[in-house]
Amino acid sequence: MNINSPFALTSSASPTGIDKLSLTTRDFTVTNGKRSGLTVQPAPRSLATGQDNNVLLFRDRGGREVSGMKAYANDELFAVNINQHGLNVIINPSKPYHPTELCRDEETLSKRLETVYGRLAERGIKANYGQMKLSRIDLARNGHMKQPCRSYHTIFGGLGLPRAKRQATYPDGYTTGNNTFGLTFYNKGREAGTEQDNLLRAEMQFKKSDGKHYRLLSIGRVDDIAEVGFSHLDDVYRQIMQRHVFKTETYAGQQTIVFSDSHQHLQAIIETVGRKQALICFERLHGVESLLQATGGIDGYRHLLINTGYHRNIVRKRVNELQRNIDTFSRMMSDRTSGKLYRELHRTFAA
Repeated sequence: MNINSPFALTSSASPTGIDKLSLTTRDFTVTNGKRSGLTVQPAPRSLATGQDNNVLLFRDRGGREVSGMKAYANDELFAVNINQHGLNVIINPSKPYHPTELCRDEETLSKRLETVYGRLAERGIKANYGQMKLSRIDLARNGHMKQPCRSYHTIFGGLGLPRAKRQATYPDGYTTGNNTFGLTFYNKGREAGTEQDNLLRAEMQFKKSDGKHYRLLSIGRVDDIAEVGFSHLDDVYRQIMQRHVFKTETYAGQQTIVFSDSHQHLQAIIETVGRKQALICFERLHGVESLLQATGGIDGYRHLLINTGYHRNIVRKRVNELQRNIDTFSRMMSDRTSGKLYRELHRTFAA
């Protein structure tokens, strides 16, 4: 998609914050199982054999052994789970304190973590929490967009990640990723039950500590977050957005967006404007030179239309028209509105 101008250098980005932390350890104790507030879920039992897969979850200070598939408890500030792999504590340092604002500095995070540690200690669930392994961290930014979130629907189709195993576009959101990393854009205002229809959140999920993107964070334990600082987390967030999500190239003297999946983008436009107008919109959004580059030339575009389900007569008509007017179309500017929306997303989440 030809956006017809260089990206603006002025940043309208909001600070990067933490939306979720997942802590794990095998080294923990439970003082008194009965007073811990934990619920034990037994493993399924086979009626044929009478066997189950219950495991020893923990032995409390009184010597009582607790077995099952898992033991869990939910609090407004955290969720705790004990299974065969040990203790897992999931913390959201943002949402319990404000419906939309993120935890964005070291001091605030430290206070909120200490509150969670204190509540766990009251239950008699003890560990060296600061040294627990950080098995997952979600980073996010909020964007107060100029248009409602649904207006960016067709732009989301042009975003993507290398080696993504799944992608999905929604009326006012988009998600992509794999088992180690995920990216989601969604209408945070609607999710929070507010009337802010233009509050868009872009959330990165670093799911495994051995993942390529996770290693950029340079953190392994909870206390490492304070060591590297939120400024480093913001740098990593921006780096991933610039290098892997908002991909651009210079083509024929114009700044050009690189679409990772033309079929998905065309499908998103069909859902928005209908099948009749979709091809015209698709061509205008790309600009003909970029369109042919993105789809692999005339033949690639023909196969794209066939694979998207267009009738052969429509395919022939569109391809012939494209061929006859290629010299003219290659000089046409792309749709300015779409380019403007893309640049706004770029400034908000990649700057």
